[in-house]
Parts: sequence; C-alpha cells; structure tokens
Amino acid sequence: KLDIRIPTEYVSSINRIAAQKRGRVLEVNQVGTQMRMVLEMPVSETFNLSTELRSATAGKAIWGQEFSRWSPIPESLLMQVVTKIRERKGLPKEIPKPEDLLE
Repeated sequence: KLDIRIPTEYVSSINRIAAQKRGRVLEVNQVGTQMRMVLEMPVSETFNLSTELRSATAGKAIWGQEFSRWSPIPESLLMQVVTKIRERKGLPKEIPKPEDLLE
C-alpha cells in the first residue's frame, strides 16, 4: 500500500503510473493544499518507483509504503514470473515434471 502526498496538478501523473504498474487507487482526498492518494500495488512493481515518482512530480511527491496483503499473481503473468525466477537462479526454463524429481 502506498500513501502519496502531491500537489493537485500531479494527480493524473500518479494515476498514469498506477495504471502502468498494476496499481489500484483506493482513496484520493485533499489535505490542505495537497492531495493524498492511497494506492495498492504489487511489491514487484515498486522497484524504481521512487525515481518515477520524483520524475513525474518534479520531486514534489512525499510517499510511504507498507505491506497491505498477499494476493495471487494473475494467471496471465504466472509463467512469465516463474520463468524469470528460474533464469535468475540458473535453473532450466522448463518446469520439471513430478516424475523427473523422483529417484
């Protein structure tokens, strides 16, 4: 979960970033002269997020992050994620069959 405070003119930029990163806007409200946006976004999508937020808001975003909940990986991304993990660990791309694991 992300809690972001930004000047009003950057709300659309944050909405765009959220959409690109499988994020979901949970709450938007005005706090004084700033907007407060609460988003939910997969942790895997938050790498380099600080750079993107600074760039999109001219460095005016103030944000914090906290764990919200576990959620299954969407079926459409599952094999892509598994393949990346196997490559990173130096394993063959193909997932072994159960009988391949028996001695």
